[in-house]
Amino acid sequence: MGKSIHPIPAEYEKYFPETTLNLYKKAYEELPTTKKQFYSIPSVAFPLNSVTGNQKK
Repeated sequence: MGKSIHPIPAEYEKYFPETTLNLYKKAYEELPTTKKQFYSIPSVAFPLNSVTGNQKK
């Protein structure tokens, strides 16, 4: 990936393919001027290797 102001750590790059990054960049550019009431952007899921200890039911 190219250099940016806030680079993505190497271990997270697999969760942000170039197509997803391009959608985020497009949304970032359009949000200040959009007239849409809802703007859809892709979500990102991070799998966990273990469960945290502060769970609540």
